[in-house]
Amino acid sequence: MVTLILTLVPCAIGIAINHYKPNYSAVVKRVGFSILMICSIIVLTLSAIAVKDAFWMIIKPDVLCAGALLPLIGFIMGYVISTICGLSPQCSRTISMETGCQNVNLCGAILKVVFPPNVIGPMFLFPLVYITFQCSEALLVILCFRCYQKFKSPVKDTKIYNNVDMYQEVVQ
Repeated sequence: MVTLILTLVPCAIGIAINHYKPNYSAVVKRVGFSILMICSIIVLTLSAIAVKDAFWMIIKPDVLCAGALLPLIGFIMGYVISTICGLSPQCSRTISMETGCQNVNLCGAILKVVFPPNVIGPMFLFPLVYITFQCSEALLVILCFRCYQKFKSPVKDTKIYNNVDMYQEVVQ
């Protein structure tokens, strides 16, 4: 229940800020991203200190493979399905990022709610593996898109505008 509240309340606050004070949303986004990066670095550092060598005994190659493939599949399927549905490339890219990035909170919530603590134990580290691959894959996708934008040839303006003069004046 707490996980659901901690996920939904910030989303509701963000939606309210974007709806009622849209000029503040850019500042809130920058501050929130900065806080996210600082907290992520702290959590990853403390997690690495806490588990040390046990991490490699707990996390097997198949778990690492799943942690690497899940966000990648989310990015690809989000883009492909939105393109099939006829959405614009901008919307498809947004949906791709959303479907690839929204699953970490869900992953943690499912692990916490479904499994008792004595069963889940060290597998609760999976969200850390997942978020690590998710962030690195998201940065890779963004980097590839930026390179594509930089090196693609500019699109020529193919629209033809005809100026039609509806009222012709007769000059005498």
